[in-house]
Amino acid sequence: MLSHPDPTIQNDAVIALNNLVLGGARRTANATIMAKTSTLSNMSFDKFAGSNSASLQRGLQNQLSSRNSTTGPIQPDPNAKGSNTVMMSQNSYLAYLRPHPYFNEMDTCGGIDRLFDIYTHTRDKLTERNCAVCIGRLFRARILPLKFSPIIDYLKTSSQETEKGQSGGAQLTANAWNSIGTLVYLAGKESNHSNILRDNYLQFLVSNLRSRHPKGAVHFTLLLLVTMIKAGMVGTIATFGQTSQNDTRSQIRRAIPLSALRALAVPPPTKSSAKKQLKPGEVDDEKDSQGEDDEVTLQAKALLEELK
Repeated sequence: MLSHPDPTIQNDAVIALNNLVLGGARRTANATIMAKTSTLSNMSFDKFAGSNSASLQRGLQNQLSSRNSTTGPIQPDPNAKGSNTVMMSQNSYLAYLRPHPYFNEMDTCGGIDRLFDIYTHTRDKLTERNCAVCIGRLFRARILPLKFSPIIDYLKTSSQETEKGQSGGAQLTANAWNSIGTLVYLAGKESNHSNILRDNYLQFLVSNLRSRHPKGAVHFTLLLLVTMIKAGMVGTIATFGQTSQNDTRSQIRRAIPLSALRALAVPPPTKSSAKKQLKPGEVDDEKDSQGEDDEVTLQAKALLEELK
């Protein structure tokens, strides 16, 4: 389907595949999960017919069947468009250090190369974005080959896309959050950090923490920073404990304003549901109670802990 001569069907196949890859990326157990995405072309379907390929073929066809003369092309899963990952508990960061369960068969059947070919030649902006995001997810915790390096550059550029916010100022778009979230997958491998952080990208991430809005951008920014530190620690162990002043943790530690990070680590206050009527001269001594930790608060605390 990725090689279909009709560009519309090809674009729909990219959207469907991106949603399936997102589902695979959210699965943390990789030992018992069989990759099922080898059915993207008739050639590879016969080659992998014994690996539960038929069930994924049906799932992909079901997604594509929603395209008809009445409704038009299928649309991306809202989760794939705006919320790249489920809200993570602190123990779930390990998921970003594990390879994607669908990678091997996608790579063997030529699906990743085909996605990059579409990314390079398409004139459809949505398809270009979905190809970049899909490739980024598939390379979770893997070295991104040099030929695919434009994917990181694209994600970094699109992560800075802004729109007019409710207050009238510029704020990052949902697509921008998604791009930051996709970089989290690539950050699971220390070898990708230099390409992610070059061109002063760390300063952009710091500006997200300072602005504190929109919340989704802050969430993914914190997730990216923590994942890079944890992946860097794994890399340090692999090199027998050798560190330098330019390792990922040291770079982040020097750049992050701890005051801004501590502010994010404070749970938002819970406003009283109703204000009581005060008599003349009476003082309201009730203060807003402290709320519970949300995903931003938890990740800010995790980053503070990592930077100690």
